Amino acid sequence: MRSLFIAIILSILITGCGTVAKKYAVSSEVTPLDESVIIGEEKFADVGDTLFIKGKASKQKVLLLKNSITSKLPGAYGLPFQFGLKKGPLSPLYQTANHIHYVADWDDCSSTHSVFGVAIRRGDLVGVRISKTTRDKQWFVETKDDGLNTVWSRKVKPEDNVEFEWSEKIVYDEDSEYIEVTFDGFFNNLFHFTLTETKFDSKVEREFKFNPAEGVTRVSFKGMILDIFKADNLGISYKWVKLP
Repeated sequence: MRSLFIAIILSILITGCGTVAKKYAVSSEVTPLDESVIIGEEKFADVGDTLFIKGKASKQKVLLLKNSITSKLPGAYGLPFQFGLKKGPLSPLYQTANHIHYVADWDDCSSTHSVFGVAIRRGDLVGVRISKTTRDKQWFVETKDDGLNTVWSRKVKPEDNVEFEWSEKIVYDEDSEYIEVTFDGFFNNLFHFTLTETKFDSKVEREFKFNPAEGVTRVSFKGMILDIFKADNLGISYKWVKLP
């Protein structure tokens, strides 16, 4: 009887859900990363910008959710369930004939049901899909159970009180080693930088702080040499003297 009861409940929940349409890659959203850095060329960068990067990577257009949301999606037969998304980038994962689907990282999403508790498992998707024709946005949750994919969705409403903007993030080749230097700002009378080194699944971030000198300040990161002409809370004027 218990097995029959569970089967009936699952049937009720699945009935009325949208099945996943045929998926296609979103390769058009990815453009090659410009790695060109000219030694001796004076440049300006904003706070948070990458000053140097080496490795196989690409720039990916992402949909930035500017504030977190916890709300509900309509379930089958009047049984709504809750979903949650933290603020941050939603990456384009796939497209169908009608929508492009942008999804959150696993740690940045959630979904629960008042009867069954946690409603998603690793491999399920939570995010926003955008209509290719109207550009309307919809929240969606896609679940996978015993080979059956189902999608729940609803339109993003003004009362959701969320904002979106387009942004970019760097996506690295998982099989590539890379090194990146970013400028974190000039504050407390110190230049702040982050050096990130990644090799396969290993990622190490190191923070560097330097005192300004009179005139040009020369700093180094593992053999790389950088001259700083001017920096403030908005950005930095600099040139590379030596690179790997």
